[in-house]
Amino acid sequence: LSADFFCYRRKAKPKHVPSDLWRSGLPYLATKTPDRDNAVGALMDALNGVAWHDDCQVHLGRVYMWVCAKGGEPRCELTLRRLGLHGGPA
Repeated sequence: LSADFFCYRRKAKPKHVPSDLWRSGLPYLATKTPDRDNAVGALMDALNGVAWHDDCQVHLGRVYMWVCAKGGEPRCELTLRRLGLHGGPA
């Protein structure tokens, strides 16, 4: 499982974001909110019965929380890969 969550970009610059990064309009890693655990839990529950029988079948995962680029749409970009019995490609 590989997931990139792109969260809403505020209109005003947050204090913890460097000015040059904010002015660039590029996406950046979210460090304050939202809560990663809640986002992953909702994603895993939503895919139960669709991508897997139960989320206990998911053994590996990489999740990043981003703030959208200027003008970007909030979204989740998801990649699923089936693993074989020993953790390699199926």
